[in-house]
Amino acid sequence: MAAKLTLRWPLSWIADVVNTIGPLFIGLLDCKARTAETNLAWPRRSRSGRDDFISAETLLLTLHRYATFSKSRAMENKVKALEQQNQDLKGEVDQLKEQMTQMFQLLSSSNVAITTMAG
Repeated sequence: MAAKLTLRWPLSWIADVVNTIGPLFIGLLDCKARTAETNLAWPRRSRSGRDDFISAETLLLTLHRYATFSKSRAMENKVKALEQQNQDLKGEVDQLKEQMTQMFQLLSSSNVAITTMAG
């Protein structure tokens, strides 16, 4: 029978976590009404009536999921910003092409006028 290893967090470590990365835990363990302090410091009652403390594995997996989610959201936002910037640049290029075409037409018509006057 495999024994489940649970880690009982020392109070000093809990205080450090709450002060440094505590806000990350708010709502991450599906406890919207609880704060980081209650999620980490207070045990949860299991069906057997025992106190179940958050295991180190659960804590690390939660942190990893949150970090991965945050990174993917940040990358999505960067991609959207770059796509918008690309669209803006395409619009500017189209405007410059149109201006170039107009200038070419003006130069052509003035060259024709100069050639006609000189001839």
